[in-house]
Amino acid sequence: TLTATASAVAPATVTKVDFYSGSTFIATGTAGAGGTYSASWTPTATGTQSITARVSDSNGAVVTSAAISVIVSTSPPVATLTSQSTGS
Repeated sequence: TLTATASAVAPATVTKVDFYSGSTFIATGTAGAGGTYSASWTPTATGTQSITARVSDSNGAVVTSAAISVIVSTSPPVATLTSQSTGS
């Protein structure tokens, strides 16, 4: 799940938050408490993805966040048992 916190300069209000991976649209966020917007994302490619949020407000202003990098891997996590307690 991707989550962003967005705010607008009064009296404007946030009208939409769109998430992008590079220039590819991911989803429009759903508004939550405290100015948060979230969206589910299932990556279609492995490797480093550059994620941004594009915020629109009621005055027509549009601002894009700084990018964050997310590393997508298809390798499953590995768990290793290192010791066992007596009686377990």
